Amino acid sequence: AGSPHYQALFTIGIFLFVITFIINLAADLVVRGVRKG
Repeated sequence: AGSPHYQALFTIGIFLFVITFIINLAADLVVRGVRKG
């Protein structure tokens, strides 16, 4: 509901948020693996 430009920014925002979440999750798993030795 809005201009295509606004919708594009909204989509990009969600996309970046998901990528950041996945990177943080992956980094956390790697750190846990390293700590386990």
